[in-house]
Amino acid sequence: MRSSPDPPYADIGIYGELARVARPALKDDGVLVAMCTPENLADVLAAMTPHLNYVSTMALVFNGQGRAQIWKSKMNEMWRPLVVFGHVRHWGASLLQCPPQTANDKAFHHWGQSTGAMRLIVERFTRPGDFVVERF
Repeated sequence: MRSSPDPPYADIGIYGELARVARPALKDDGVLVAMCTPENLADVLAAMTPHLNYVSTMALVFNGQGRAQIWKSKMNEMWRPLVVFGHVRHWGASLLQCPPQTANDKAFHHWGQSTGAMRLIVERFTRPGDFVVERF
């Protein structure tokens, strides 16, 4: 699996548009998982919940790699919120921990994330044979 870019985190409109387009495309038991930042979590939820059934917010925790320095809050963020919409089929923890030494892949886009992190998310929410669309 190749990593793919995230949405530009500051572009809240893209999250609302993603949810609007996904609503008719998701199967009855489908799920949409979107990554955002702690700083824009409230705005992302506000943009997406008019279109989709909100389930939960999970934490994707990085092990030293993939952290972001947030100058405004003077924080080194070691996690990203994953907002979950739709219908989750099986029990799981609300925390996903990235494998050690999982670095971001910026080969295709400035916002590219790690292959290990994306694989972890897909494995958590799908079963073999499921159809997966990765918008970014």
